[in-house]
Amino acid sequence: MKNTERSASNAQTTLAISPEMQTAIDTAQEVLRKRRTIEEAVQRQTGEIAETEMECSRMEAKLADMEVESVLVDAAASRKLTAEVDDLAATVGKMQAQLRRRTKAIAAMEAKAAELDEEIQQSIGTLNVEAGILASNQKHLIAEEIREAVKPLRAVLEKARAIGVPGINPFQYFLLAACIPDPDDARLVLVDSQSVFPGQSLLTPAKGETHSIEIEAIRAGWEPIRATLQALKACGRYVPLNKRAGPYQIKGTDVHGRQLSQSDPEQQSVAGAKSAQQEPSERRASARKQPTPQELNPFFDSSDLI
Repeated sequence: MKNTERSASNAQTTLAISPEMQTAIDTAQEVLRKRRTIEEAVQRQTGEIAETEMECSRMEAKLADMEVESVLVDAAASRKLTAEVDDLAATVGKMQAQLRRRTKAIAAMEAKAAELDEEIQQSIGTLNVEAGILASNQKHLIAEEIREAVKPLRAVLEKARAIGVPGINPFQYFLLAACIPDPDDARLVLVDSQSVFPGQSLLTPAKGETHSIEIEAIRAGWEPIRATLQALKACGRYVPLNKRAGPYQIKGTDVHGRQLSQSDPEQQSVAGAKSAQQEPSERRASARKQPTPQELNPFFDSSDLI
């Protein structure tokens, strides 16, 4: 139990985020916070500018009407309207100044947003570098865990490989498709317009790997079936006696291989008569220079070759 807890603790320590990665994350989050703040401020200022412009336009129109009216009234009323026009003009001036100030502020904030966009791109690059380093450091530990986790599955697949006979295995297509590449050698290669893993699958037993007693028992149970089938397929068809090739006869000898005397015309005539009585196939067989498969094996049947 203690060993398991210690292994889990080591794994958590190894898989923890590195200080460099944490610094990169903090920097990136701060840049994003500033970027969002500026964007929200620009949106808010844009709305306020639109409202101020509308109010300023309304006041400017009113100011123009008051100036016209101040010309049409008498002197006393004109002085009063002139004072009101001056107050309204001052208010409009303040609003216009506020519009100019907000417009310049938006321009400055947009310039800062462009700078923050560059910082965001730099943060992306930094995070990618740190992520690559961290992932590479953690890969070895996880890869070893994968190899250990595959071992029980590989033992089960060995049971699937142990059953059946050549050409008859209910798992044959599954076994062909099943593949878990080694993490340290996992890559795809294009072969005949298909992507395949060139390395050895972790589901394939390694050379010299011992198998469990259960798997050996399954193989032993199927061995008599496979051996019997192999013996049945190795047994050729029976060839009837009348279809078997005759004995090979050397020219100048009788059917028993005895040398004929050159001075005994009777023996030669008897041998010639026997040769004339042979079937065409037997005469052709006697003329062969090399023994045929039928001569080497009387039970050979050429139909087995089909």
